[in-house]
Amino acid sequence: MKNFTTCICIMGLSGTAFGTVLMDQIGPDDGSNVGANITGCQDFEAAYDIYDIATMDNFTGAGENIAVVEMCLNGWNGFVDPSSVHGYTANLHSTPSVAAVSLIGDIGSSYALAADCTQSATWLGAGFVISMPTAMVAAAGDNWVSMIPGNDFATGGQTGCADGLVGDGVMGWQANPGGGFGMPGNMQEMINEAAYRVSDGAPPDPCNEALPLPCPADVNADGNVTVGDVLEVIGSWGDCGDGTYRPAGDCAPAPNGDCCVNVSDVLEVVGAFGGDCSVYGGCCAPDGTCSVEGQLDCEAA
Repeated sequence: MKNFTTCICIMGLSGTAFGTVLMDQIGPDDGSNVGANITGCQDFEAAYDIYDIATMDNFTGAGENIAVVEMCLNGWNGFVDPSSVHGYTANLHSTPSVAAVSLIGDIGSSYALAADCTQSATWLGAGFVISMPTAMVAAAGDNWVSMIPGNDFATGGQTGCADGLVGDGVMGWQANPGGGFGMPGNMQEMINEAAYRVSDGAPPDPCNEALPLPCPADVNADGNVTVGDVLEVIGSWGDCGDGTYRPAGDCAPAPNGDCCVNVSDVLEVVGAFGGDCSVYGGCCAPDGTCSVEGQLDCEAA
């Protein structure tokens, strides 16, 4: 018999964030942020269309391009693993009540074959973390996201989304427009949040990364701090990154720079001028501890 109620299952999963993470209710690969409970979420075969159901949860958007949606998938009543799923549909709804009328998102909807989706190989928790590529644009304000597995009940049992133990405190919802589960108004609030992760398509900002070691002042990366590095700083003077690149002369302050080429970068190069930045081997301190560092860091130590 079909039902939308939750159950307990044990399996394995994880996920990798792509671009900027807008919502993460899955958490680390150890599974510590995902509960054992599962809430029904499934696109059934035609004979059981009245049971088609979505588990959804909210995040705040601002017009981002949604590139990846991930879910912690699990199941029961005959479900074994994701091999029975033929595809996934991601949706963005403005409210759960809209989803109670149609599971196709009024903000956006995107479908991907299972073959084009990725199952995490590093997940250590229960279930399976599945990542699907999407082409949707988030609305400004509330977006209710769902990721619905297309899974035939006759051969693959029932699927659902695991509970997320972290979130914004707003409980998730289920929607079943066909009315097969007898929910009031074809929708029902969950007692937990849903284990989804949503990422946009923006590449990480290089200026959030640490400056290269052992000496950031080697701007042209030739292994020495020389006139060439001074000229590199002068050549990019006044340039500031826009989130997609780090200016060539940005080498200070530690540890990440300031994403602009200015006086601090000149002082960094002047202070390290003449230094050999190549890594040769052990740099040993008087107490007998050794590490692999360049000349400048070794002398500073």
